[in-house]
Amino acid sequence: MPELGRLLEAIAARGGVLRVEGGRLLLLLPEEDPALEAWAWGWGEALALLALEAPKGELPPGLAAVVAEAVRRWGLPGGLLLLEKVRLGLGGGARPEA
Repeated sequence: MPELGRLLEAIAARGGVLRVEGGRLLLLLPEEDPALEAWAWGWGEALALLALEAPKGELPPGLAAVVAEAVRRWGLPGGLLLLEKVRLGLGGGARPEA
């Protein structure tokens, strides 16, 4: 899904932060950008998953750029697999088995 990678790059380039707060996904941008917001809401579930897996439930611009690179490099065979590769790429351990 290269489109998700491009979206994450655009969010990172604009200094955007994705945060899950009170069960809702928030896209915080330094300046209003209706086109980017509309594009992001089309990917709401995937972005919420990424933000929930990020430290503190927040995907800041730097981490969004790392995730975008992971999507570009490895593709997106499955959301959880991508999250594991990003976690390992950032030096974190693999998620414990349930």
